[in-house]
Amino acid sequence: RKEYIYECNSSGCDHDNWVYFAEKNWRIIRLNVGENKNIVSMRLITSDSQGNTKFNTNNFNYKNMYFSESNNIKNYLNTWYNENLKDYDNYILESSFCEAGKVLYNGEKNYDNWFMWNEMTPSEKKLLNYYEDDRKTIKYTPSLTCNTDKNGKGIVKSKIGLLSIDEALLGGAKFPPKTVTDTYLKGNESFWFISPMGYRNDLQLQETYVSGLNQNGILFRGTAANNERGVRPVITLSLEKPIYIESGDGTKNNPYKVEIKSN
Repeated sequence: RKEYIYECNSSGCDHDNWVYFAEKNWRIIRLNVGENKNIVSMRLITSDSQGNTKFNTNNFNYKNMYFSESNNIKNYLNTWYNENLKDYDNYILESSFCEAGKVLYNGEKNYDNWFMWNEMTPSEKKLLNYYEDDRKTIKYTPSLTCNTDKNGKGIVKSKIGLLSIDEALLGGAKFPPKTVTDTYLKGNESFWFISPMGYRNDLQLQETYVSGLNQNGILFRGTAANNERGVRPVITLSLEKPIYIESGDGTKNNPYKVEIKSN
C-alpha cells in the first residue's frame, strides 16, 4: 500500500478533498491506496469545529500538555464519537496519533524557563525551538515520523483523535509571523492540535501549552491547556467492503459521498 498526503507546495494546495460521511463534511488528510489503485482508507478531519472545550482542566504539570494525560478533551471526543459515529464503528479504524513533543514554544527571546520535558539542556531547547533566530527564519521541517520523546510519550492508538502539528504544516498551515495564502485547514474558528508546545515553570508562572490553528491557518505558538478552543475530530475510515465512495469529485459542491452497501 502507498500513502498519499494532501499537502501544499510551491504550486499550491489540493482543495478537492471534501468528503460527506455520517451526515457531516470532512476533509481528507491522507489516503492509503492499494496495489490496484483503489482507496483502502482515508484519514479525515471535520471541515469545521464540533464545539469548544478545554484541552485539560489541569494546567500546572508538564503532563497536562499530553493528550493521553488529558481528563477533558479525550472525554469530549469520546462523547462526540458515541453521539455521531457509533453506528459506523465497524468501519472506523484504530489508528496512530502522535502526541510526542517536537516543537518548543518560543514567543519570547528568553526561553530559559520553557521546557518540553523537565530535564532539558540549553542545546536541547535550541533544537526544539522552531526559529533559527529572533523570529525571522523558520527551521522546523515537518515529518510524520513519531519518535517517543523524553517523557515517554509518542504514539497514541485510538479510533478518534486530533490533528498533529506536522499534518497541519504539510497541509499548508504556517508558523507565525508568516501569512497563509492557501490551506484547506482554514475553518470557522481556532482549534486544538494533539501536539504539546511546552511547560513554563518559573517564579511568575507554571503553565502547560498546546498547539493549534487559528481561523486564518496560522499556528498559535501555544495556548494554555485550560483555555477553550474548537475541536475538529480526526478519524481513519476504512473503504473496504461494504463501505465505498458512491459519488462525487472531491469538490466542496460535490464531495466524495461515502455509503454503506446493504446486502
